[in-house]
Amino acid sequence: MNKVYSATKLMCDTYAAQVQNTAEDVERWLTHKIKHTFQVTHEIMNIFYFTKEVYEAFDEEGKELVELSAILHDLGRLYQHNKKKILPSEEFEHGAAAVNILKKNELFNNPILLFAIGEHNHYQINYQNPYYLQLSDNGKKKADIIAKLLRDADKLDNIKHTVYCGANYVGKSETPLHLSDEIKTFLQQHRAICYINAQAKFEDFSAAEKFIGHLSWINDIYFEYTKSAICDVKYVEVGLAKLKEFGVSEDDLAFLKKYLVI
Repeated sequence: MNKVYSATKLMCDTYAAQVQNTAEDVERWLTHKIKHTFQVTHEIMNIFYFTKEVYEAFDEEGKELVELSAILHDLGRLYQHNKKKILPSEEFEHGAAAVNILKKNELFNNPILLFAIGEHNHYQINYQNPYYLQLSDNGKKKADIIAKLLRDADKLDNIKHTVYCGANYVGKSETPLHLSDEIKTFLQQHRAICYINAQAKFEDFSAAEKFIGHLSWINDIYFEYTKSAICDVKYVEVGLAKLKEFGVSEDDLAFLKKYLVI
């Protein structure tokens, strides 16, 4: 049986098992996640095929691993049906959950695949990951590229969803919203905001700041094609316009315009 078909069936079967007899709002969230999975698969193959030096260096098996990483990357999210967060959560490591499922499956118990999926939701890729360390030098190069492709594709779709469905994250305000020092510090010192590493808790940030956290992933990308995709659809400009509409102060908009760059 074709591995891509088998991976898609595994993902859909897992989804179907979770969506039965569950609340309507949870069903909507799961439906979004399965759409996200297919969109990430589309994005990763675009980035892959339009990055000539990567595409030409991969054999057919490697190309298949690229596609499989996207199809299976959020398998753990489908077990997280009572959690509706998109950003990584210390409470539930959905990348690790996916790895635990896959390493029991003969078709997908591949250290390159387990490394890429296990690291896709982390703020930084951990090169001390045991699946990475067991690889040959050539395997490590392939694993590193696939992990970065997956992270770009995942972020690209999350940014798109945030920008065009921003009302889900940002509530309109009658008075100007001001960014916390935490948000400004992370944008100045890091490529993207990581709520888990911030001193304040995720729940302490305003809805607008959570929106900015998603938008800040624009800075945290690896491939030129991803940058082109972001520029072509003007995600930064659309995102800033939406934040202005929802009441972020002019001073903070000027700050964001400076730091939300690619």
